[in-house]
Amino acid sequence: MNQLTYYTKIAAELLTENPELHQDFAEEVNIIIHKLKFIPEQDRPYVQLVDGLNNLSNDPYLEELKSVAGSKSNNTNDLTDIDILIFHETSPIFLNNLPTILTEQYVQTNAYKNNKIFIIQKQDFAQNQQNYIIDTEILSEIIQPKYFVFGHEGTHWIQFNL
Repeated sequence: MNQLTYYTKIAAELLTENPELHQDFAEEVNIIIHKLKFIPEQDRPYVQLVDGLNNLSNDPYLEELKSVAGSKSNNTNDLTDIDILIFHETSPIFLNNLPTILTEQYVQTNAYKNNKIFIIQKQDFAQNQQNYIIDTEILSEIIQPKYFVFGHEGTHWIQFNL
């Protein structure tokens, strides 16, 4: 797993400002990390997150969230390797256009072939570091559903069935 730069920064701030909240924050993240530490890197999925039509795979904060949640820590440039495709979009119009977007741009991905396409509907997803825990939980439920159920499905994210 990559170094947890954002986690370390948030934890340090909480330690000085609110030690009790720091303990809860550290515990929650450590539970997720501990559950996933037995999954070898080669068995973790490649995950691509798209906000609207913009690939967010180069966003360091989002990469850390994905890594903590159980995805492969390094990205692939080969679209066929993408195992899970996640769109962050809250517009109902987007849902109408998604089938076309998928067939035009992502039909060759493993995600498309295996029906592993998800939509995060949380308005401020990955926009506010104060939401580190909930955003990590959302990704954990999507990326590693055998290990995590936090109750965000249907509220903050849905699976898009082809």
